[in-house]
Amino acid sequence: MQPSPLARILFGVYVALAIYASLYPLEGWRDHGLSPFAYFASPWPRYVTGFDLVANVLGYLPYGFLCIAALRPGVRGAAAFAVVLASAAALSLVLPGWGIFLLGMGVIILSFNLFDRCLPKMTLKESQVGSLATFVFRPGVMFLLGAAVTTMSMSVSVSLSILVPLNDRGFIRRENVIPYIMGANITTFIDTLIASVLLGNPHAFTVVLAEMTSITIVSLIVLIIFYHPFERAMLDFVSWITRENRHLYLFMAVIIVAPIILLFV
Repeated sequence: MQPSPLARILFGVYVALAIYASLYPLEGWRDHGLSPFAYFASPWPRYVTGFDLVANVLGYLPYGFLCIAALRPGVRGAAAFAVVLASAAALSLVLPGWGIFLLGMGVIILSFNLFDRCLPKMTLKESQVGSLATFVFRPGVMFLLGAAVTTMSMSVSVSLSILVPLNDRGFIRRENVIPYIMGANITTFIDTLIASVLLGNPHAFTVVLAEMTSITIVSLIVLIIFYHPFERAMLDFVSWITRENRHLYLFMAVIIVAPIILLFV
């Protein structure tokens, strides 16, 4: 029996969903004025409800099935059962504490590793999407695609990180990602906009909406009026950065130092 890449991908996705569900409760959202990282030092909850117990049991049942499927054919029987119990216990115990940070990093690395392994190495002409390239890789379509992917993932880091393996495997070229990034930079505010609505803060909603509107207007002006000169300028700038190590060091220094300076302006 051959190992199933699909089972391992589904297992990785389910682990990510379990972490997400544990960190973001389904109800009872309140703004307590605490730091977003206060949970690192928080004590265990003083009580456990029946809903918590049922939700955890139902939530970890699929985890067990997918974990066993991902372990096959290398680990079976009692050994697989022991791995499921140990990993499920570790997952549920470390989520409330510092382990969530390391676990999250591990899940992200594993997910992108699996994503990279599933992509065949080919050129656009060799791939099945080659015939659609003239349509999909139009600036307007890529702009909407970047906005849509970021809206669904709620993270511009995720939506942009998937471009790296896609470019490495020959599915997209770097000039295709410019409008994609422009669209992603707009909808990356979606989560903040939703948070302002949930918190009932009209001033925060107005600020976020103004940011999204202004970025959209500027992006559309660039996209419609002078996209090709902008594209050439960006590609020339990227070539300059990667031409020598000192250029790269200078660029990294600027993007790190500039935000720090702006904090004191």
